[in-house]
Amino acid sequence: MNDYAQRLQSLGFSFTDFELRDDGAGMYMHSWFSSLPQPTLAQLEAITDQRLSDARKDRKAEKFSADPKIKALLTALAAQPGIDGAKLIQDVRDAFSEL
Repeated sequence: MNDYAQRLQSLGFSFTDFELRDDGAGMYMHSWFSSLPQPTLAQLEAITDQRLSDARKDRKAEKFSADPKIKALLTALAAQPGIDGAKLIQDVRDAFSEL
């Protein structure tokens, strides 16, 4: 995935919102499908590496949260006596987002 796609995703857009192309002269926005305004090149270039990193972690945490097998396992573990379920789930989410 190229840098502009990552930057668009960090703003909450998905691949159904845009189409990038590279016809040999570099990447450019070919089509914009979102009902939201298209970010300018200056806005995309202003997104910091830290924001990109945070966005990647958020996407990994969302994948974790959506996985029914992981959710079922954590629910079962959290129900065990002596285990702080909320802390367990948060610890696993944190570890998962760092992968």
